[in-house]
Amino acid sequence: MKEQITDRLMNSIENKESRKSKRDTSKGRSFLDGLCYRNMTHADIEEIIELEKKIFSSPWTRETLQGLLKLSKKCDGLVVELKEKIIGYAVFWTVEEELHIANIAVVEEFRQRGLGRRIVDIMMQKARDSGTMYACLEVRESNRIAIQMYNNLGFQNAGIRENYYTDNDENAVLMMKLIQGV
Repeated sequence: MKEQITDRLMNSIENKESRKSKRDTSKGRSFLDGLCYRNMTHADIEEIIELEKKIFSSPWTRETLQGLLKLSKKCDGLVVELKEKIIGYAVFWTVEEELHIANIAVVEEFRQRGLGRRIVDIMMQKARDSGTMYACLEVRESNRIAIQMYNNLGFQNAGIRENYYTDNDENAVLMMKLIQGV
């Protein structure tokens, strides 16, 4: 059932993008049009571990990722590929009425092109389809670009988690968004 919803969602997004690119051929083909979105699998872990090391100052370990993927009923992962190479991914889970966005990563050369926004849109659609009420996440206080993106997507600042990040004791901004009306 979960895979059917994901497949339906991915097809819907690809169809919308395909129609969009057909309507507006004067601007040329967007890099977002050539991307493949799919569920994360255990086969992706090695490549994701390497990306974690390049992207984050406190990367997730292999054991953490493997453990999360074993919780498949609660935890989900999304991978974005370009020419069969992972350029972005997300890890998230649902507990009762909450979608918790645990990790979003985009390879540096593909940032600032709308990919992070697209990843969040996909997660939010999955959450809406499953009846989830709200989404939350933590983001480094210094990550102004990500905070601005989340604000633009309708997330609100819900507080500060002091000394949240263990690599440098940086605070995290807790952000939340209502997905479904009550």
